[in-house]
Amino acid sequence: MMMSKVWNYCVTTWQIARVHDVSVLIVFWRAMVARLRYNIGIDFFNLYQLTSQDTCRYAEYLPQVELERKLKVLSSDDQKTLYVDKILFYLACKAHQLPTPSIIGYLPVTGTMAEYDGVEAIESAQHFEQLMSQSGLHSFIFKPAVGGHGDGVLRISWADGVLRDDTGTAIDTARFLDEFRNASTPHLLQPALRPHPDLKCRVTDSARCGLSR
Repeated sequence: MMMSKVWNYCVTTWQIARVHDVSVLIVFWRAMVARLRYNIGIDFFNLYQLTSQDTCRYAEYLPQVELERKLKVLSSDDQKTLYVDKILFYLACKAHQLPTPSIIGYLPVTGTMAEYDGVEAIESAQHFEQLMSQSGLHSFIFKPAVGGHGDGVLRISWADGVLRDDTGTAIDTARFLDEFRNASTPHLLQPALRPHPDLKCRVTDSARCGLSR
């Protein structure tokens, strides 16, 4: 077992050195720093491409045991609301200065008061159109605040004072919003972002559909 691990370290460090065109000894030394000081094994060392990182940054990459502990905390009942509700998740990321797609506005459920400080509630069709115009963008997504896997996500566009659906068909803004006012969850308006090309080529077709929206 021990010989197998040693052999894995030797082979992997040699492969990393050849890919990055650096000395095997440098790679091996960095791998030992990652393993002995931060408990990062050679496989994760290779996955995170730590050869090109300064050793002082290795602390940013969680050891497996620490990662499992943090995942248990995040999976606790009192934390689930945070990442189930996209608006709360956005506000948490914003509070901690973490990059996350912006929320231009959200449509409250009929009969409820505005409940998210820091995110503008959409009051009317005119207000909805104003928010899109002020953003300076043309492509948007409109989706439920709660849910996942692309369920309920709609792609819309706004240009020349006309709202259009994903097929390019013009739609009435007021009627569009009325369809979602009585939904069980608020809906939010966000810019339509596309994934980085390197990410897009690595995901499945079903996941790619959700990413492209």
